[in-house]
Amino acid sequence: MVRRLIPEPGAIVGMHRVTYPFPVTDAHGCTGSASASVAAAPALLVLTATPAQPPCYGQTGSVSLSAVGGTGPYTYSTSNLAGVGGGTYNYSVTDREGVRSDHQCNHYVPTAVSGTTTSTPSGCGVATGSATVIPAGGTPAIHIYGLQAER
Repeated sequence: MVRRLIPEPGAIVGMHRVTYPFPVTDAHGCTGSASASVAAAPALLVLTATPAQPPCYGQTGSVSLSAVGGTGPYTYSTSNLAGVGGGTYNYSVTDREGVRSDHQCNHYVPTAVSGTTTSTPSGCGVATGSATVIPAGGTPAIHIYGLQAER
């Protein structure tokens, strides 16, 4: 006869291996014992994808993947970690037990730096002209440098 004994609730605490003793008795009253070891579940598998955004228009960025928890070693879903263009990318990691964790990461590529100019001509014989540049694109904060012409 097979008997399944269930330990009382709350017997597994923390991340330590727990061994449960089981008394065994046959039909003639002969006794023995057996034990079973139960390991608590590993920590939740979590994937973090950290983007390194490109500093300028026309360049590409990269991403760093890091997994914690689960049971190592880990297998990552991609080897494309450098040369990443703008867009949304999905990454995943799978641990030795087949548990999977996903992370979505947005990569931004700055727009091209440009500017719109306006100018006012100087008056007759007097250097009173001006020029204005309104910057656009790029990565904030945009710095504006002025130039002053001398006669």
